[in-house]
Amino acid sequence: MLLGGLLPLTALALVVGIFCRRTRSISESIVLGGLSWAFAIALATEALSYFHAITFEFFLACWTLALAALILSLLGRFRRGRGLRDDSGSRQGYRLQPLRRMRRAASVAASPEGLMTAAIILIGGVTLLLALYSPPNSGDSQSYHLARIEHWIQNRSLEFYLTSNTRQLMLPPFAEVLILQFRLLSGGDRFDNLVQWLAGAGGVIVVGRIALALGASRIGVALARLTAASLPIGILESSSTQNDLVAGFFLLCMAERLLAWRSSRSLRDAAFMAMAAGLALATKGTAYPIGASFGIWFLLELLAARRQILRSLLVCALLVLLPNLPFYLRNLDYSGSPLGSFGQVTNNARFGLGPLVVNGARNLAVNLATADRPLNRRITEAVYTGLSALGLDTNAPDLSFPPPPYIFQLMANQTNETSAGNPVQLVIGIVSVLFVFVSAGKQSSPRRRYALCVVVATLTFLIVLRWQPWITRLQLPIFALCAPLAGCLPIAWRPGRWARMLTTASVGVLTLLLLYAAWPALLSNLLRPLLPGGVHAGSIWAKSREEALFTARPELLSPYRAAMEYAVQHDHSQIGLVMGGDDWEYPLWHGLRALGIAPLRVEHVGLSDTALRRPYPLGPFSPTLIFATAGAQPAQVTIDGHPWYRKLQFQLLAVYERTP
Repeated sequence: MLLGGLLPLTALALVVGIFCRRTRSISESIVLGGLSWAFAIALATEALSYFHAITFEFFLACWTLALAALILSLLGRFRRGRGLRDDSGSRQGYRLQPLRRMRRAASVAASPEGLMTAAIILIGGVTLLLALYSPPNSGDSQSYHLARIEHWIQNRSLEFYLTSNTRQLMLPPFAEVLILQFRLLSGGDRFDNLVQWLAGAGGVIVVGRIALALGASRIGVALARLTAASLPIGILESSSTQNDLVAGFFLLCMAERLLAWRSSRSLRDAAFMAMAAGLALATKGTAYPIGASFGIWFLLELLAARRQILRSLLVCALLVLLPNLPFYLRNLDYSGSPLGSFGQVTNNARFGLGPLVVNGARNLAVNLATADRPLNRRITEAVYTGLSALGLDTNAPDLSFPPPPYIFQLMANQTNETSAGNPVQLVIGIVSVLFVFVSAGKQSSPRRRYALCVVVATLTFLIVLRWQPWITRLQLPIFALCAPLAGCLPIAWRPGRWARMLTTASVGVLTLLLLYAAWPALLSNLLRPLLPGGVHAGSIWAKSREEALFTARPELLSPYRAAMEYAVQHDHSQIGLVMGGDDWEYPLWHGLRALGIAPLRVEHVGLSDTALRRPYPLGPFSPTLIFATAGAQPAQVTIDGHPWYRKLQFQLLAVYERTP
């Protein structure tokens, strides 16, 4: 059954192949093919959900039919004798003599762009190994990313259900919808991390296309891609089931198609830009403030063009709305708002210059964090001192989430996928933006407008979002959008003969600096370390898959295992959950399914907040066993009007039955 997870990957490869035959460009086909594949998944999954058909059989049938259609389409478009365009726009012919090809390959490999490409391949290979070998073990994955997928599979639809963790309902779901394809077809979570890795790899390619559109040279394109590929927070996330890389990929595609539309003025490019925007919004709420400036740029240029305005606006609006409308309607019914109510605690409650300075200082400082605790304390104290001198509160409750007693401070652990800083990319980004604004030349106009969009996106991000301890993860799409500007730096220009050595040396130093900053994230990921040592002793090779699943909270492994074994020994298949909003739910689903309990049904029970209560999608539920992880765990409790008696007691988990 594991091979079933290869069906979506095969379909993606075929879609990219079809666009290769049409566009003759590998990188452009990755943009168009990736967007088409993802957009089709969004619409098809919502359609199946409407008919309660999210099952292995329906997914297998749909993907099989899709593969057959794609194969026939690809065979119909097959043509010989034409080369593919690389990122410089030249043709790569297939009829080069073998010796000439070998010489050309050796020349490219020894060039600065060849060395940077080798570094990108190294980063991609290591992170792919981690993504495939390690189970999805980040905290958010256990509490809501993967837990919501298990509820969808159980309910056979994406409709909202009763849960104590409203993040499973109200946050945009599309990254999990993509994971759902692999989870359901493979029967497990082996391919779950692959969605983020594919998004990261695709994003690196799209960064190069944007840099090329902004007038970067071959060296500039390679430098831009390495800047994106070596982003520490991106490396750490690329082997997880978070959703920032997925959102970043779609935002990059939106920007790339916008630049393509500026040259072609074709409805097709505008449509793909709108598809990318819609998918980004369906993936993560941060796409709204980050992508808004690029949407405004498109609207201004469309109005200035004064042709096909209405048709373009209607087509784009429809494509943005299609992947989001079902989610908006579900949220509207549940919370009274199409975007849900979660933004009430994560968005700033106060605006103005003062709040902007506070958020700007904190968002900037967290990217300067190091493994040196004394240095981190000095930077933290500098932020407090500077803001206090301006009469500003560093930990203002209406600008912070969670509010105090959580306080702003820099973390020494810089291999954590939720809080790692990106110091080198921060400096490169600031320098690149400043250089673009002061430079002149043929490409200065689109470069400046693109850089302005990045600056506006950053300011909007600071204005809208409260500071959070995991803010660097939310900043990831901004760093990705800023990376193409690195290709416009002077060291990335085509040098004259007299400056060749200087340029090569400069690029070499920058490459080493980027790799040096990325090395800890690559080898010592807090949750998926390749090498032993660090906070969690041992590497991923020294743990079983079950042990690796609990890496972030190893104290849960023993009680969770005992509770699930108790359910098997006493033939319990109807399991109720009493959990807090951040408790780990997915390991229970994973373990109970692995133990072969059938027919398994798991639902949240005992919710006192009437606002959270809804009918169960599968109808009335009467559990025979309850796992309780929230609050006090007395010997006897009343849940949903029935008495329950404690059978097992652990520090973080209790098991209850109805009989004394």
